Amino acid sequence: MDVTPPLILQFRAPHLSFPPPGPFCLVCGHRPTYPRRVRFPAAEFNATLCGRHLRRAQMLRGLPFLLAALAVGLACVTILFPFNLLAVVPAAAALGLRGMARRGGLPCTVEAPDGSTLAFHYASPLTSQPAPESSDYHSYRPPPPPVPFGYVTAKSYSRAEIVGSGKLIAGDRFALLPDRLLSFLEFSEVAIQSRESLLWKPRAGTAVLVPPELHDGSERARRGLALFLRKEQGAFVYAGRAEVSNWPVDGSDCWLQLSLDEPLRSPIPQVAPSVEQALRELAPDADLEARLRWVAAGDDQAWDELSEELQHQGEVSGKLVPLAPLLLSILREGTFAHAADLLWIFALAAKSPAYIRQAASQGVQTYDALLASEDEDLRLPAAFCLQSCAGVADLLRLRTASETHEDVRAAMLAVLGVSRDPSNLPFLLNEIRSGETPLLRAVAALAALEAAPTTPLAEAAQYLQENPWSQFENLWESIDPAGAALLNPEELLARLS
Repeated sequence: MDVTPPLILQFRAPHLSFPPPGPFCLVCGHRPTYPRRVRFPAAEFNATLCGRHLRRAQMLRGLPFLLAALAVGLACVTILFPFNLLAVVPAAAALGLRGMARRGGLPCTVEAPDGSTLAFHYASPLTSQPAPESSDYHSYRPPPPPVPFGYVTAKSYSRAEIVGSGKLIAGDRFALLPDRLLSFLEFSEVAIQSRESLLWKPRAGTAVLVPPELHDGSERARRGLALFLRKEQGAFVYAGRAEVSNWPVDGSDCWLQLSLDEPLRSPIPQVAPSVEQALRELAPDADLEARLRWVAAGDDQAWDELSEELQHQGEVSGKLVPLAPLLLSILREGTFAHAADLLWIFALAAKSPAYIRQAASQGVQTYDALLASEDEDLRLPAAFCLQSCAGVADLLRLRTASETHEDVRAAMLAVLGVSRDPSNLPFLLNEIRSGETPLLRAVAALAALEAAPTTPLAEAAQYLQENPWSQFENLWESIDPAGAALLNPEELLARLS
């Protein structure tokens, strides 16, 4: 499949000052109105021009013909006056203006170093504002905060009541009020690129153009858009203030790039039925519910915020307790992008107070199901999660016996030891004698000492004396990078000495 490389634009001028993100006039730097086809010796392309310079380019197109007609008339006069050179001046001016007209009035030269680059060379500054004096010192002043619209985020509104006597345009998707612009968009026409960036594009077959009032540079347009979204013909929900950051300038397509001041809260993506049920049982407030829905949808930013609240530097917060059923239901869906990170948080709960361990122990079936996963990055933390669960010796021995990955099997052996269930000792002794690798035999020896703290097993102690644990320390740290294991090799070895 042929892929067209992106076009790279290079601007070289004594001073460059661009307007806010978006297209700009290639003559003065202001916002453009329409593109115009221009021709340079090295390239031919559509140049974006503001209204003033677009009119000038249109005027330049007709002037050469007028001057050429004048030159023809004066040339006829030279028949009577052979030495009259008046026709030369308009003829030369016509040729010069013809070249300017082909360039669309752009005061620059254009080079094409390669097929994917255009270099613009300006002799004078290209700016929408005067060039600053180099000797002047300007202290930094942050831009003024946006003027709020007064609507409540995540609250439902009636379009008819909000618009009132205002004018609805673009198929009732936008409304023009004297002091503000409103947008009423269907969620099916919006692509969520991030919690603070949206792309609106009408459905195929819909004859809608981007209203110029949204980007005409007026005070009303600079204030931004009051963004309302709705799902499936429901009520419109206020999603916050948005700015139009990009739009098509050639008129051949219809879309808008919108940037939000605050992360999107509502409406939000649908979640699985089991997660929806867990949310209803949790009954969080509006802010927390929006964040949890974004977490369930796999949003990176929402997960980073939540994970920082759930654990910090290896210590699990009590906030995990009410959220545990919901988070476990997210894990059971099997599509959560941050499942491994969430499992390590549940694994760390084993080192937390009893009420946090109790919350983590609700996931026995979830952890057991994940131990059957094909992804060892999930099986490894899932094994450590069972440290908080009681009565799991039988199922864990079955999983350990069938586990083939060395790191995961070592983690399972460690958990069998810290469960301190005497029924695990025969299994651990057999692993010491016939384990596939020295690491597995060493971990089984430590687990056997942990499982029988009052009567250290001679066979386990002998193996650790003959095979110093120091040679396995780096391997063990790679198995347990979060420090979730309750098995403490240093303490057990100190007990032997």
